[in-house]
Amino acid sequence: MYLFVRRRTCAPDRIADATGFAIDMCNRVSGITGLTFSAWQVAFGAPVGTFSWSTTLESHAALGEATEKLAADSGYIDAVQSGAELFVGPAEDSLVDIVATVGDGGHRGGIASLITAEVAAGNLAEAVGWGVEMMEHVAGVTGRDGLFTRSMYGPWAQVGWISLADSFEQVDEETAAVAADPQYLTMVDAGTPLFLPGSGHGTLSRRIT
Repeated sequence: MYLFVRRRTCAPDRIADATGFAIDMCNRVSGITGLTFSAWQVAFGAPVGTFSWSTTLESHAALGEATEKLAADSGYIDAVQSGAELFVGPAEDSLVDIVATVGDGGHRGGIASLITAEVAAGNLAEAVGWGVEMMEHVAGVTGRDGLFTRSMYGPWAQVGWISLADSFEQVDEETAAVAADPQYLTMVDAGTPLFLPGSGHGTLSRRIT
């Protein structure tokens, strides 16, 4: 199973218009492809006005089929062209392999926390095992759904942890619970040598549809 994400950042003075566009485009693409897309807006960890659209799918072939359906739909093409003025720079696509999940696979919750890091050379197998263990431990502490992923493209051997919350208040509760857990801190220290220094990065996004 794969997770596909497309990201774009809007012009600073067009956030309201871009929000409406992101919601409309999410519904439009879901209808054309038959896939269930979600639209997100980054709250922290990326430029203000960064939006993303995500869906899960079974294979590269399924992604190719969806892309062909979109390319053949004139209404979609017109919508993309009309919304281009709202954004700065090109869209960025990512495709990650869902290595492991907790709960129902991270589909519930309106607030998504994403942490990524790049594995140091020679440590991939150990880092993946450690990453799954860390995901399961955090889920046990917080009780929330989540995913552990490995990027198929982009930076080599980048892995990611995604966890879902229902509200920002719940994010505060979960952050406090993890910070107070001594085993979590010990596990983080043990896993640090497996990754490239300075490669860790976190974002927090809210679902807008």
